[in-house]
Amino acid sequence: MVAIEILKEKKKALQLKQKVTDKIEAAFSYWLELYELLLQSQIPFEILYLACITGEELPTWTEHLEDLTSKGYHFKKDLLIIAENDIIPPIVRQLFPGKQDWITHYVPNLDLVVSQEYDSQKGLQSCIAKITVSGKVVVFFGKVSPIIILPLNDLLRIVNKIDLPFFETMYVTDENFNWLIYCSHKQDWYAGYKM
Repeated sequence: MVAIEILKEKKKALQLKQKVTDKIEAAFSYWLELYELLLQSQIPFEILYLACITGEELPTWTEHLEDLTSKGYHFKKDLLIIAENDIIPPIVRQLFPGKQDWITHYVPNLDLVVSQEYDSQKGLQSCIAKITVSGKVVVFFGKVSPIIILPLNDLLRIVNKIDLPFFETMYVTDENFNWLIYCSHKQDWYAGYKM
């Protein structure tokens, strides 16, 4: 009886490890490409956090970060936040209420600045011109970790080089969440101030 319980626990642990590994590989690989782009472009940036994870996910994440260290990346474990849900995206969605579109993507109730603009630099530039913003910005994506801070003019310089998964969304805001620039999965660009 005890052996069966031990086997069940091992199976559960392996399933959790595989689930977390799949999650890391699905989203984190895109982050590594963005991280490399930021380094190569010599852009000053700060990582607010790599990911929000549960306590039971921590060992797999720690193992993954140690593996990345052996490959020359240096991400500290303290950039992982133990929380059941992500922190910043829900805050932004609460401050900038919106609706869900046909694939349950959030779309804020902000002015549509340009529709289906696949040149991200033009889309971002149009939004910046509409709401007249500058300085450091908080950038995050719908599916890809982490959350980073960098100068808006540097983001504008590299935004066309950011390679993200299909159906990804991008959020750009200031550190106090006073305004939001949002690029939908359809490359619709929205911008506006908090109400």
